[in-house]
Amino acid sequence: MRDLLGVPIIASVRGSMVTVYPHKHAGYEQTLQTAFQLSDRLHFVSKGLLDFCVERFAVDKNKCFVNYNGIDIKRFCPAEQRPNRGEEISLISVGSLIWRKNFQDLLKIVQQSNFWNRITLKIIGDGDERFILEFMIRKYGLAGRVELLGKLPEETIIRHLQDTDIYLSTSYAEGLSNAVMEAASCGLPVIAFDCEGMDEIIRPDVSGIIIPHGRTDLFVQSLDQLIENKILRQEMGMAARQHVVKNFDESKQIEAIIREYQNLIDEYQSKNK
Repeated sequence: MRDLLGVPIIASVRGSMVTVYPHKHAGYEQTLQTAFQLSDRLHFVSKGLLDFCVERFAVDKNKCFVNYNGIDIKRFCPAEQRPNRGEEISLISVGSLIWRKNFQDLLKIVQQSNFWNRITLKIIGDGDERFILEFMIRKYGLAGRVELLGKLPEETIIRHLQDTDIYLSTSYAEGLSNAVMEAASCGLPVIAFDCEGMDEIIRPDVSGIIIPHGRTDLFVQSLDQLIENKILRQEMGMAARQHVVKNFDESKQIEAIIREYQNLIDEYQSKNK
């Protein structure tokens, strides 16, 4: 394509294509290595994903750059006032019902919470593992506590985020979680298992809590801490909103990637005069 069109080539590295696919498809790692070598620039959606590829695939950092998936911070914004549910706590998580999102652990965490009988959990999304979650909800005695809402329009998702107290993420792997970013933009404190990009969206112990993967016991402790401490929830939620506004405004990210494109064009034209 470079020779045919006379243009530089950018490859965009976004998540599961590098973290999951090499384990799933024979020969895929060599395909990635070839793409990395042939590209003039490599765009990463998070610093965590860039660091992963430097360590795993030895990519050339000199041709790498990070540009975040920006979001519309005016649409994804906090409610003027969250509802007063008394002792009840509303939790939410958004994502496809697939193994990588690890909703099975999320149900275990809710069941093991000391406050499980005060919790309502909404899971937004659909996928092949819905029947597994339906089975687990019945098995764990969480019927009436956990709702599988299916795939919903974006405006409806925003309303649910604005109506909720805490966002939870149990994903095994992400490039940069749009769902976590949107929740933080809506002023929610986030508890999440650690994976690529998570500590770029969440400021640990300031706007949320990041848990080493697999430590469901620590996840439960952190959830119970936030359930008990309304002031901490509010402080973390405000910090989450401020961090997203400063770092993930889509208009700023668009301007930044246009500059990267223009710089690459200028370099390419200079080399090929």
